[in-house]
Amino acid sequence: MKSVVITGTSGFLGAATLNRFSKLVKTETLSTKNRHGLISNSLESREVDTVVNFGWGGGNNNKDLNSSSQVENIKTCIELYSAAKRKGLKKFIQISSSWRYPRFGINNYGTSKRVADEILLSMGKEDGIEVSIAVPWWIYGPGDRSNRFVPSTIDKMLSGETIITHPSENKVDYLYIDDFVSAIEHIVKNEAGIYDVCSSTGISMGFLMGTIAKETGSVSRVLLTDTYPNGFNMEWVGDNKKLKDIGWKDNTCIEEGIRRTVKSRN
Repeated sequence: MKSVVITGTSGFLGAATLNRFSKLVKTETLSTKNRHGLISNSLESREVDTVVNFGWGGGNNNKDLNSSSQVENIKTCIELYSAAKRKGLKKFIQISSSWRYPRFGINNYGTSKRVADEILLSMGKEDGIEVSIAVPWWIYGPGDRSNRFVPSTIDKMLSGETIITHPSENKVDYLYIDDFVSAIEHIVKNEAGIYDVCSSTGISMGFLMGTIAKETGSVSRVLLTDTYPNGFNMEWVGDNKKLKDIGWKDNTCIEEGIRRTVKSRN
């Protein structure tokens, strides 16, 4: 790996990855908001060895989840891959989402992610280029957007607000941001494949609320509902076996991760 182009660095995951990679290897950024050949023009003067593509217009929030514009992202991913291929691409890392798995529900965001993944894997196989799919689960930590679940809950507890949230037994697979970036390093250095980037541990909502309350010293009232919105009582847990097989491990327990995140928001 001689050089890395990282897209989507204005986002939480992309910014953290850029910060780490820029200390290890020649790293450049590229906006995938460019359209109609501008991506190709932006790559024209660069040596492209490895691409890590975080770029994706519209997120997994309620407003964007079923937007028809999600489909445009598939075209952008293909354009980026094709332009980088012409410049000598060797590895392409596509950042996907756990929404790609239909068991969590069908929506335009998850479907578009899955289709982009499949097209890129197929193109890589045909071209002899190593394409990997990194599938982040619930990543949290310093630098996350304030409207995301963990930071918004921390802020509410710090201000003493009453919190109404998911059922106590609901389990979510949380992974600290430093462990996520470490996983991307491992994926870049190893063979192509689809990697769940997660802890493989389900943290119950009751435990998470108790941990945040302890670290914030909060006296907020926490009301845990009986059912998840739309009747979906979730157990959102991934499988990191493939990541561990290439030498990665998560080093940050949920208590330490929440402690660091609370400190960053005080």
